[in-house]
Amino acid sequence: MLLNYISLSSVGPPSGLRRSARIVVSKADFEGKTVVVTGAGGGLGSAIVALLAERGARIVGCDQSAEALASPHIASRHVFNLLDRASIEAAIPTLLDKDGVPDVLINNPG
Repeated sequence: MLLNYISLSSVGPPSGLRRSARIVVSKADFEGKTVVVTGAGGGLGSAIVALLAERGARIVGCDQSAEALASPHIASRHVFNLLDRASIEAAIPTLLDKDGVPDVLINNPG
């Protein structure tokens, strides 16, 4: 059974007046796994990065600005714009050469 999953769910009153997101990660071990997180510098991305790093993952962080990727949990940083195809196509070979094929990709554009 595959236990490596991330589930995002809204919690709070149905009226939507006050909602928050919680991240639920299975108890699976991410030790030694390479995880690419896009939008790694944003609020949700930073939470994902911290949680998976705590579980032993090697984090490859991707975001639009280098400043956003300042987290000490990020082992490798790549700056590109997910809305710009040329930017993505230029970044992918560098990412693969530097970090190899990831075990997990979390596409979290902001």
